[in-house]
Amino acid sequence: DDSEGTEEETPVEIGIGIERIAAPSGSFRPSQGAELGDSKTTIVRGGISLSHETLVANESAAKRKRRVYSLTPLRRRLAQASSFYSGWKRTLSPGNHTPHTKKTMDFAGAGGGMDGGFDLMSWYMGIPVVSRLYFTGAFLTTAGCALDIISPFSLYFNWDLIFFQGQIWRLLTTYLFFGMFSIDFMFHMYFLVRYCRMLEEGDFRGRTAHFVMMIMFGVIFMTAVAPFVSVHFLGSSLTFMMTYVWGRRNEDMRMAFLGIFTFNAPYLPWVMLTFSLLLGNSITIDAIGILVGHTYYFLEYVYPKVAEIRGWKRKRILEPPRILHWICGTYHEHQD
Repeated sequence: DDSEGTEEETPVEIGIGIERIAAPSGSFRPSQGAELGDSKTTIVRGGISLSHETLVANESAAKRKRRVYSLTPLRRRLAQASSFYSGWKRTLSPGNHTPHTKKTMDFAGAGGGMDGGFDLMSWYMGIPVVSRLYFTGAFLTTAGCALDIISPFSLYFNWDLIFFQGQIWRLLTTYLFFGMFSIDFMFHMYFLVRYCRMLEEGDFRGRTAHFVMMIMFGVIFMTAVAPFVSVHFLGSSLTFMMTYVWGRRNEDMRMAFLGIFTFNAPYLPWVMLTFSLLLGNSITIDAIGILVGHTYYFLEYVYPKVAEIRGWKRKRILEPPRILHWICGTYHEHQD
């Protein structure tokens, strides 16, 4: 019939499986005498009859598949996380590596047993005492600000408030606050625990008083510089100082930046400083850390050798006092 050929075709949406298919009204026709929702209703397309019960069954099967597919990425991520945490079981101590074990630098370095999975408390207690105290202080300070127990305005460095109004606690809190809980805070904690710990377990193993002396040197030096550069929080500078000293003491360690290029550890602070500059951030904090770190490295490791060669009377400038050795429990080793 000619009228049927000129009939306007209006789209009809039919739900089959996961998708909804739009088709001309002439393509899908219910059988004559059937009512919508009737279990005996059939839809004819290309000579194939599909009952209403078949369509409902197909729709239910599609929903089950969607649930299965939605769980697959989650299971994959959990498996990847489990594999990642398993890599935290190695330490950087050369004595803990077999000839066939690749030396890796990781954030944890101490965890639970390999069979028991990652143990947060074991990891925390495995951090050396000075690094653990610093990490705990920084975390609790940020938690106090997040819970509105303390205000960041009572923590920042201010010369007038410290020395003219007696708010001496700011000399300490300016090194403990790294911002509110965020991705940036997690990165700061990562660098703090990683390099502070590797220094204490590596170059300062059994020399806790010298490690505390290094931190005190950095605090005093940065506090003296802060009024001239208008820096309010100095924790990042202290972390940068540790990174610089660690890099200079591990000159042969190879590192990778974003998987793009590799370099030796002494260049790590400069790579981080350049990256911050490219992102448009201020490099004042990074520059203070590099300056103080270089000064400490010279006085602690270069000057004694020069003094020994030239026969100077005072060969060590940063020797910890006896009371600090006594507090850190290294007094008898110092006497020996």
